Amino acid sequence: MSTALHRYWIRFDWESMRNDEGSIGVADVAFFDLMGGVGVTAHDVDDAYALIKARVNVNTLLPVADVVEDVDPAALSVAGPMGDASVRGIWYPVTS
Repeated sequence: MSTALHRYWIRFDWESMRNDEGSIGVADVAFFDLMGGVGVTAHDVDDAYALIKARVNVNTLLPVADVVEDVDPAALSVAGPMGDASVRGIWYPVTS
């Protein structure tokens, strides 16, 4: 594992999770606060995925739509506050 930290912006593929009626399964409710994307600082993308899985307390992630490595948090248009993107962990969305 690299000691350098990278800031990732990860979005999930919600459309692929819709059922025939157009709703998202109950099992995916844990991810709802991450619907707009998740900002995470980690050693590598696998470390970022592990932090997200720990946050929502699941063993498997939803399908990933895209990942931006070394993202500039100031360039993101997000609603709500961001945490500290300079330390390892999830910095968006912030939980209280």
